[in-house]
Amino acid sequence: WSITGGELQTGGQDGDDSAKVKITGNTTVNVTFSRYKKVAFGKLSAYLAGASSRSVNYVEVTDLTADNVKGDGSGQPFEPSALGKILNEHKGKEVALKFGKMRDELTDLSYCFAGCASLAAAPEIPASVKIMRGCFAGCENLTEAPAIPANVTDMQSCFAGCKKLTKVPPLPASITNMRECFSNCGKLTEAPKIPANVQDMSGCFSSCVHLEQPPAIPGSVKDMSDCFAGCKKLARAPVIPDGVTNMSGCF
Repeated sequence: WSITGGELQTGGQDGDDSAKVKITGNTTVNVTFSRYKKVAFGKLSAYLAGASSRSVNYVEVTDLTADNVKGDGSGQPFEPSALGKILNEHKGKEVALKFGKMRDELTDLSYCFAGCASLAAAPEIPASVKIMRGCFAGCENLTEAPAIPANVTDMQSCFAGCKKLTKVPPLPASITNMRECFSNCGKLTEAPKIPANVQDMSGCFSSCVHLEQPPAIPGSVKDMSDCFAGCKKLARAPVIPDGVTNMSGCF
């Protein structure tokens, strides 16, 4: 709600259905509508319990802290963040997510949504994020990757196992680690341009069974082990830079 020229008396706040305004002169009332429902993190589980199981639920999660969005990749399967665990508690509810107002600056989204098969649409990633290791690993219903912020360096296993992923945005020059980044993305037909500073591409596109053309491999890459293993439709091999030291199982 945005009200100018009048005196707001009641309502008119975020989420209110109405506003009572005392008119004292020319008055302008603007209302912006969003399909996303704002839900505080502490109330998210209760909200999803009553959410639709027949259609996608559009949710903007507010009051997130850094601890709420960082998971653990030390074991198998990966352990999602507290936010991811809530989504997994309500697997029958498809969710399109947005990050709303936050308590902390978010820099690390490691394994945030690991195994969250209910995630239908990824949130916009905050510009402050630097690490996205395993962030969407196992998000089987994710079809489109979000824009990757300019400061991200680590995308190891970021989209591993995203079986329906078909669209990937341009990747920033800051990335150095793409180990297993797109492994088992079975519907990916086109690889993104690989940033010039990437060093590790081991397993990057392994089991991408519909990948037809390989990306150009930058001279910074050192490890390409298993990079294209299981890519049954790959029409040709890329030019391999002189600096590559490991190509075990590459093709």
